[in-house]
Amino acid sequence: MALPALAHEFWIDAAPYAFPPNSSVTAELRNGQMFSGMKLPYIPNSTARFDVHHAGETFNYSGRIGDFPAFQSDGFTDGLVTVVHETMPSTITYTTLEKFRRFVQEKGRPDILDRHRELGLPVETFKENYTRHAKALIAVGSGAGADVTLGMKTEFTAISNPYDQNFTGVMTVELRLDGILQTHAPVSVFDKNDQGHVSHTLHRTDDQGQVHIDLSPGHQYLLDSVAFSPAPDGSEALWETYWAALTFAAPE
Repeated sequence: MALPALAHEFWIDAAPYAFPPNSSVTAELRNGQMFSGMKLPYIPNSTARFDVHHAGETFNYSGRIGDFPAFQSDGFTDGLVTVVHETMPSTITYTTLEKFRRFVQEKGRPDILDRHRELGLPVETFKENYTRHAKALIAVGSGAGADVTLGMKTEFTAISNPYDQNFTGVMTVELRLDGILQTHAPVSVFDKNDQGHVSHTLHRTDDQGQVHIDLSPGHQYLLDSVAFSPAPDGSEALWETYWAALTFAAPE
């Protein structure tokens, strides 16, 4: 299943991101803009990885074809649950350079357009291959615990736990690509309040590959960052993009 790419985020929506121990836990796969979008079913052929990390263990999740919600569990014991989902590669065709320009501009990477021109690449009807790499932090009971890096192509790792009783209100998150911390990388932050209003701000990781975000109690958050790479020789595409996403909530 091909998913739209142009300025469309992909994320795991586990709202309200808090569940009682040993009770049903569900999460949707979503694709859209401004933290609002269509629900996607569980489709194994479009899924490269669907894993859950809890209580120090990581295990594969397998649902039924067409499941809504895409993730369904009978429940977990108390603690932090991390759900990750990676898609199989898909392709988008840009009919004009202007559409590509808007995309890279929105994602904080205008330098990619300069590189496209410097390389003398086509400006009409060219392709991009893309993959999605999403993670959600879910609190079961106390939500106590720590996120870990799970080896995705590109990945946010939460250094802070927003559900921890000692959380200070400042969320610290690392961004990696191929396991390497990404410094000065753009990160889009979508902040949804309890009325459903969404604000969007663009941040950059620091010299340690971290971004620090002030959270508001009762809000939900989506972090998104896109990495670009020239497509390898022999590919029909000119570019490859890797989309990292992280979702979580800030308790009241």
